[in-house]
Amino acid sequence: MFHDTFGHIPPLMNLDFASFMHRFGEVGTAIANDGRDFQVTQLQRLYWFFVEFGFIREDGEAKLFGAGIMSSYGETSHAWALRNKLKVFNLEEVMSTPFRADVIQHEYYILDSIPELESNLNHWFERTY
Repeated sequence: MFHDTFGHIPPLMNLDFASFMHRFGEVGTAIANDGRDFQVTQLQRLYWFFVEFGFIREDGEAKLFGAGIMSSYGETSHAWALRNKLKVFNLEEVMSTPFRADVIQHEYYILDSIPELESNLNHWFERTY
C-alpha cells in the first residue's frame, strides 16, 4: 500500500504523466487482447524502466521519478548514487532490456520529456499493431 500511495499516486497529478498512463493502458489493452505476447513483454519493460524505476530531467538536473525508487529507501539511495551514470532513455533499447524484479536495479534510464515518450509510444504502436 505504501508503494502505491507514495509511489504511483503523486505522479498522476502531473498532466503529462497522467496522459501517458492513459495511453499506455489503451495500447496495452489492444495488444494484450490481440494476443501479442512479445509486445506485451516490451510494454512491461517500458513500464519497469520508466514508471517503476525511471529518472526524469527537470531544469537540466536528474530527478528520481519511478514508484519503485520513490517507495524504497534502499532503492532511492542506490539509484541516487548512480545519478551520474544514467542511460539516456531510448524506447527501443528499453523495450529490449530484460529486468529482474527481485533485486536492487543496476541500470536506470533518464527521460527528457513525457510527451515525447507518449509520442514515441504512439509511433511504436502504429508500427507494431
